[in-house]
Amino acid sequence: MNWKSLYSFTIVAAISSIVTFLAITLLGSELDQSFNTVDASLDPAGPQPSPSPLPTPPPTDPVSAPLVPENTPSPLDLMPCAIVQDVVSVRDCQYYTMVWNNLATGEAALDNEDEMTREQEYPVSFAIKGGSSAPDLQELLGETPEETFSIKVGGTMVAKLSGTGFEIDPTGPITKALGPGGAQKWDWRVKPIRSAKHKLVLEAFISVSPPDGKGRKTPIRTFKKDIVVHVTNEQRISDAMSDTEAWLAEGTNLLKGLAAFLAAAGGVYVIFIRPKRKKSKRAA
Repeated sequence: MNWKSLYSFTIVAAISSIVTFLAITLLGSELDQSFNTVDASLDPAGPQPSPSPLPTPPPTDPVSAPLVPENTPSPLDLMPCAIVQDVVSVRDCQYYTMVWNNLATGEAALDNEDEMTREQEYPVSFAIKGGSSAPDLQELLGETPEETFSIKVGGTMVAKLSGTGFEIDPTGPITKALGPGGAQKWDWRVKPIRSAKHKLVLEAFISVSPPDGKGRKTPIRTFKKDIVVHVTNEQRISDAMSDTEAWLAEGTNLLKGLAAFLAAAGGVYVIFIRPKRKKSKRAA
């Protein structure tokens, strides 16, 4: 083979290599596209579209939005209720407050002695007038009261007299029906006894049924008055003299006891503790 034939063969081989490379590259690209198409056809969901953005909610009007306070109590939660002076549910306290706000207003008066002697009985009277058509307080008490009081009234009223330094009869709460436009009177007998302080306390209540109408009634206090009673000066002087005599008697007994103790202690000393004197020797 001469050099011309070798040159021609070389040129043909180079061209064949370039054509072969291009054919292989083109075939590989077509195979990749075929595989991608097959994978997409095998996916049941198909190509997933990009999610669309959520719509922005409209702004809330602060005026029309309902205002719900935080930590709103439940109707069954317990709370201290000033009307009944006890711990009850929120619902019951609201009920008793409503009852209190709807009560009618009446008048009351008290008749008692300001100065008393110990161990003697005295009357104490309390009257309530529920309306303008009710009997006058003067008629109920038998005399013109020195002072009248405004009081909340209901269909059933309860009065109680208690105190310090007194014997009271009757004791405990006393219930009476007042009725619309009615009137009632309560009477007690009191006797001051030996005490450093003498004071009476008068209280009035209305008796209210529970919200469900079942169970015992709840008292709501509508009136309270402290009555300070003075013991007569003669009684105070007598008490002071009695106390002095008792103190002197107690002091005398104490001195007598002390003297007896010292005498007994001296006797014990002489008999058992005091050293005996030695006898002197006579001269021979």
